[in-house]
Amino acid sequence: MRIQLKLLSILFLLMISTNSYAVKNYHEMNYLELQLLPPFCQSWYRGARESSAKDKLQYEVWNNKLGPIPHPHHLCPGLNALNHAQSLRDKSAEKRFALVEAGNNLSYVLGHEKVFPIRSTVLVKRGNVYEMQGDFKRSAADYQEAIEIKSKNTYAYIALAELYLKSKNKKESLNIIEKGLKFSPTSKRLLRLRKKLGQ
Repeated sequence: MRIQLKLLSILFLLMISTNSYAVKNYHEMNYLELQLLPPFCQSWYRGARESSAKDKLQYEVWNNKLGPIPHPHHLCPGLNALNHAQSLRDKSAEKRFALVEAGNNLSYVLGHEKVFPIRSTVLVKRGNVYEMQGDFKRSAADYQEAIEIKSKNTYAYIALAELYLKSKNKKESLNIIEKGLKFSPTSKRLLRLRKKLGQ
């Protein structure tokens, strides 16, 4: 009886370890994760965590150039979580967690700052999160808003056109591609998408 209980206990622990994952803190970033983030995130993180005077100065340069950069303590971890989600297999619990973290952090930034120079880019990133979660309606809304804010944001046109393609709406996809090409006539990805639709 005791042996059977031990075997059942071992089997139960193996099942838990197989289906579980370590909950990641996206506010903590290693060297490789930092390299995948925008330069301003790299400077902000090193300046804040390592008290590097050089990186603090570099972050201020980026802040003045792009700026102001809103809530980097949420923006950069949100981008880190999105990068991690994009590297994981579909439908895993770890991926779902990463997407929730990405969405929460990016929504914090967008909710607390209504006007800032890189808002269009952050909207595209949150749209990516919604799209990966299967929420095409909110994803499309973010891509549309990104275009309204910055009509030359090629990535927003590409993301929205590809989203319409996923939804089997070729007509609307082509419409978005043509609009995007008016602002970026040499965009290889937009031209490739148009060719894919037989235009």
